[in-house]
Amino acid sequence: MSLDPYSLCPCESGKKLKFCCSDIASDMVKALQLHEGGQSKAALKILQKIYTSNPARAWVATSLAGVHLFLEDAASARETLQPLLQESPDHPLARILEATAALDLDGYEKARSVIHRAFTKGVKYHPEMIGSMAAGIASTLYEEEKLVSARQHLAFAMRFVRDEDRQQVFMRLLDFDGDQGVPYPLRGVHNLRPLNLEAD
Repeated sequence: MSLDPYSLCPCESGKKLKFCCSDIASDMVKALQLHEGGQSKAALKILQKIYTSNPARAWVATSLAGVHLFLEDAASARETLQPLLQESPDHPLARILEATAALDLDGYEKARSVIHRAFTKGVKYHPEMIGSMAAGIASTLYEEEKLVSARQHLAFAMRFVRDEDRQQVFMRLLDFDGDQGVPYPLRGVHNLRPLNLEAD
């Protein structure tokens, strides 16, 4: 993994890397290469060291939070993101990672407002992550027998997941709509016949 100094900075500032996070780029690349190579704990140590002096730097905070989530430490991920979110409340990736952690720690009902904010702030910049989150939420809601909401989240996910995942989500929708255990009016979208309220 190498970065062109004139490419957009991974921190999502909109600036070129050369004029933004070039001072930490080599260490960040090393950490992310370790993570991609299956050495997430080694990557974590490097990212934590960088984070100590750069807690509100978006590239650092989101990368560290992402590794925490990968290692199933949602509490540390959420804590890591707080300085960044205080400085940049609408940072798209930070909001998505925060919602992922909140969903894991608090469950869907308590995390609804955080998830909604992630959807609204992140869908333009990270649509595939939003689609994946929506599909995961759909599974949770289905298990809780919140069927209308589960189907709506599946339909939402269909719009944004990666092309290679769209077929899988489509098959889940088909299974849902064909599930005889789900009451018919809750399966799919049905057009209702117009009602003549003047008839007997």
